[in-house]
Amino acid sequence: MGTAKPFLDRGYKVIERGQMTEINPGVVDGLSRHEIKSLYPEEYEKSIKEPYSHRFPRAESYHDLSVRLEPAIFELERDRSDLLIIGHGSVLRCLFAYLKGLAPKDIPKVMIERGDLVEILPVRNNLPISHSQNMKQLTWGSNNNSPRTALRARPTRSGDHL
Repeated sequence: MGTAKPFLDRGYKVIERGQMTEINPGVVDGLSRHEIKSLYPEEYEKSIKEPYSHRFPRAESYHDLSVRLEPAIFELERDRSDLLIIGHGSVLRCLFAYLKGLAPKDIPKVMIERGDLVEILPVRNNLPISHSQNMKQLTWGSNNNSPRTALRARPTRSGDHL
């Protein structure tokens, strides 16, 4: 709730959803890419080949996370008000991919960086996106132009799967 506290302090309604916690990395939690590659070389290769469905020991896959997020996604679809979603990268990748109609296999390729912001506005046939590099650069004035959804996608770089 810490990241959303400034909004709570200003009187915005803040809802915390347990199913929207970060993907569970299992045994690789806290390890660098290099450490994962040297400690779990076979698992690392599997994660490169199948980034959506691969699950490190005692971990979740992106598929597992997507299934866990389904109730939250259905709730978001029913809500017609403006929403600001503050979350971890893996959760935002899943939500963004769903809202954009991307294939599940593309979820791990969506690049989300800390502090990035994307506005997604519903329209009839497509979801237009406006970008801002960093949330800290935005001015949250009183003109009621608040974003509907905080997410950002960047072009995928080869090999960015973990």
